[in-house]
Amino acid sequence: MLFLPVFLFLLPLLFSSVDADCLNAKIRLLCGKDRYYGFLDYELWDDNFFFVGGDRKIMTRQSAQTERIINIDDRRKECGYFHTPYMIFTSYCL
Repeated sequence: MLFLPVFLFLLPLLFSSVDADCLNAKIRLLCGKDRYYGFLDYELWDDNFFFVGGDRKIMTRQSAQTERIINIDDRRKECGYFHTPYMIFTSYCL
């Protein structure tokens, strides 16, 4: 009999943990702004990721504290030398 009240009390905590999964993100790395040769998908499963600068940089809270920014310009060879890679935010919840 004690199990049911405890379960009903903890039930909102279960739903709040499901909402935390919505912090997961999927981004797509495109090549060039008008046309691109395919795409690369990156899945960010950590809720500490957030986007800085729109289409150029990914930054974590930890890297924000250390001022380390992960720039995607090092992916230029995957896009071809003359195409600038950029990111679009494709989904919020996976």
